Amino acid sequence: MLLLTLAVFQFSSAQQDSKNQFTYGAQAGINLANFTEDQDFENRIGLNAGIFVSYDFLDSPLSFTSGLLYSQLGAKRDVSFISIFDGPDLDYKASLKLDYLKIPLFIEYEVIPNASLFIGPQIGFLVGNKEQYEFVEDGLYSGNRDFDFESENVQELSLSATLGVKVFLYKNIFVQGQYEFGVYDIFKDEQFAQDTGRTFSYEEFRHSVFTASLGYQF
Repeated sequence: MLLLTLAVFQFSSAQQDSKNQFTYGAQAGINLANFTEDQDFENRIGLNAGIFVSYDFLDSPLSFTSGLLYSQLGAKRDVSFISIFDGPDLDYKASLKLDYLKIPLFIEYEVIPNASLFIGPQIGFLVGNKEQYEFVEDGLYSGNRDFDFESENVQELSLSATLGVKVFLYKNIFVQGQYEFGVYDIFKDEQFAQDTGRTFSYEEFRHSVFTASLGYQF
């Protein structure tokens, strides 16, 4: 009877250890997104949110994390045209909006209890793309215009390298900060066909993103 009890206890402990190897949760935060090319772009403030699952290697500070995240990337730019004739001065605010569903593939290393570093790639699938202009004529609002990127001009698949840190604040609540940069160009062509009010030249643009998130791990 004693041997049977010990066997059941050991089996239950093994099952519990196996269960504890997997954790999952949800997180949401803010992106400060920009491009690597220097054309006086400003950060686009976007959202990121999603779910994740982690596998903890037994007797090791290492773990592997993946999941599915929605992430708003892109950039912004303010441009002014001063008329040298009798026409109006023209200012416009341009927003380049590129939204993705991302799959992170991170290796995480616990440096000290409740604090870890992580590194790895992210694969992104383009789900939204827009080039949005807001025109201001002689200081007065005069309208806006939107363009959708043609599929032949923008990469529908992205790959980025990511480095970050995660710290647990209280029990299962954590904060996370990371930086990601694109491995290859966002756009397929260096120059789009010129259209009315569309003046950007897209060269070797790649994503450059700082992210801060708050999460809960079950």
